[in-house]
Amino acid sequence: MSPPPGNKPLYLIDGRPATTEQFASLNPENIQKIEVLSAKQGTALYSSQALNGAVLITSRPRRKQQAALFKQRQQQPTQQLPNAALTK
Repeated sequence: MSPPPGNKPLYLIDGRPATTEQFASLNPENIQKIEVLSAKQGTALYSSQALNGAVLITSRPRRKQQAALFKQRQQQPTQQLPNAALTK
């Protein structure tokens, strides 16, 4: 197995390898914990895949995500339907 090109670390989201784009597209509200491992620590745990270090992301459990989304939606103002829509 060859080391990753460039200086990018190994990204792991809930224990699964992820791309830089997947990491960048994460919603910060869905992240429970982020741990950054040095190259030495990363290679000790993940071999040459983590030659440039590793970023471990633990997402929040689904129930907490759904509760947070529900709470967020409750706090948003609701749109009023035009009166014409109500009479049909």
